Amino acid sequence: MDDAETRQVRMWLDNGPHGLPTHDAWLTLGLNANAMSSKKLVKSAKYKTYVRYATAYDNRLFLRIKAVDDPKIDIGEMHPAEVEAHIRIWAMTERPDWYVQKLLGLESKSRAELAASKEYQHFLKMKSS
Repeated sequence: MDDAETRQVRMWLDNGPHGLPTHDAWLTLGLNANAMSSKKLVKSAKYKTYVRYATAYDNRLFLRIKAVDDPKIDIGEMHPAEVEAHIRIWAMTERPDWYVQKLLGLESKSRAELAASKEYQHFLKMKSS
């Protein structure tokens, strides 16, 4: 981690009341371009910066939700590799199921609906690995 990356992450975290939304950071870093394969993307410096920021953002978000805030993320707008990054972060940081369900908009869904969510099922698989 270099000083420029640290400053960038801090600047995004200080952007607005809750920080720059992670999808905006994804777009700012130019990661939405489909020119790069997923394998190359996850090895890139920009992706690593994104994961560092998204992890810091998620840590803050987790604390807010525990304090009864009500944020959600909209995965419909996200690049598949961005969704994958969030799922990896949640599994790596051992986020509870209720938290992931809340962020994916699944908090009041039936077991069948939870089972049908490929993102949630992927999280459960990664969590158990």
